[in-house]
Amino acid sequence: MEMPELPRRIYTLGEEPPAVHSISYHTCWTLHAALMKALHDDEYEELKESKLGVFIKFQELGFDWASRLVHYMLGFQLDIKKKYELWSLVGPEPVRFSLLEFENLTGLNCEYIEDLERPHSAVTKELTSFWEMLAVHVEAGPSTQEIIAALERCEGWSRDDTKRLAYFTIFTGYIEGRKYSTPTRVSLARLVMELERFENYPWGRVAFKVLMDSVKGKDISGCYTINGFAQALQVWVYTALPELGATFGNPLPNNPSPPILAYKGRKGRRQFKEAILSHTWVNTKPAVVSPAKKKVVKEDSPRPRKKARKEAPAEASEEAAAEASEEAAAEASEEAAAEASEEMTTNVGGLTKEDIKTMFKDIADAMREGFGTCLKEIKYLSERVEAVEKKSESVNGTNAGRKSLAEDKGPDVPADVPADVPADASSSEDKAPEPSLVLLDKNQSTVSDLQEDARYLD
Repeated sequence: MEMPELPRRIYTLGEEPPAVHSISYHTCWTLHAALMKALHDDEYEELKESKLGVFIKFQELGFDWASRLVHYMLGFQLDIKKKYELWSLVGPEPVRFSLLEFENLTGLNCEYIEDLERPHSAVTKELTSFWEMLAVHVEAGPSTQEIIAALERCEGWSRDDTKRLAYFTIFTGYIEGRKYSTPTRVSLARLVMELERFENYPWGRVAFKVLMDSVKGKDISGCYTINGFAQALQVWVYTALPELGATFGNPLPNNPSPPILAYKGRKGRRQFKEAILSHTWVNTKPAVVSPAKKKVVKEDSPRPRKKARKEAPAEASEEAAAEASEEAAAEASEEAAAEASEEMTTNVGGLTKEDIKTMFKDIADAMREGFGTCLKEIKYLSERVEAVEKKSESVNGTNAGRKSLAEDKGPDVPADVPADVPADASSSEDKAPEPSLVLLDKNQSTVSDLQEDARYLD
């Protein structure tokens, strides 16, 4: 099948920034070690088996960070305008990293929710008391440093408060993953006061946005840091390039699930760039849509997968010739699940549904304000017109009175001047009738003056 035209590369092939420095990230052993020391065995096992336990299980792997591998994949990026998608062109076709791939890698809850990063939580006495125990200002979220300090003195805390502190360890160290002294977002941190709500929150979606906001558009020509769960990018490379993953990813036996737990990683100064470029095939199962320029507009539609489903039979017939029917059926079920998930998480032109809703709300507010201003102006103009009409009636009444008076009196004509000749014919041009005027007292305000003053006072 002929490959469609692809967007241009961000960096010219062969001129990508070299991997001179290691990429920094903020997930550390210190936080995990402090957590293990603070919790009892049953509390630690409960945390590990929770919906956020994948982070604890991942930390226990002793995963090795391969900075160069991630750096080279970022160097092979295509210039994709979508804010929350990353495409890298390696081998015969591009591979994608999006919310769909992140969800598949981590198994975390990535469902859509309104006000994802600004949830409402009331500031209660219980919340204020817990923040005091953390030694954190009530209007700020705790930093990694503050959580480590709290873990060292949490002996004697209630089980719920200890669980909240354990959840904060995951939130600050993996989901936010920022500099150790940087406060986390308080609107999200306050969710910990409702333990069930916190555990069921779509933290996968939050973690993905933190990671992509840090990576997308990053200048990789010098030293740089990635916020969030940076190791997910490395495991994505292993799954997208299976040959490379088998050789350099140090895969674990029995293929653990989710895939983030299937590799231990391998660091070192290896020839990752050559290994990537020599890859003969890529795994595009999670990436079901090509980033071709001529398809960008259709991808941006609210239901971008509808046309893809109509075109799928032609592509499926070509794949069926190369794969067994059982594998094709498995892939079809995976693709159907991927389509359903993608429809749930579609973003338009790099904007998520919540971004679009916010934009429409702002537009509606601006329109309401504009209409209100227009109505005020119309009312003001109507009052001005009414004032002018009243003045006009007054002027017409004055003119009518003068004309009546002139007719009653009649002109004074000298005896030696013919009746049909003006009294002063030589200066008739200078004595042309003057326009009628309304004489106003400058010290007295008119109705329109009062209306104008009132308008400015408003």
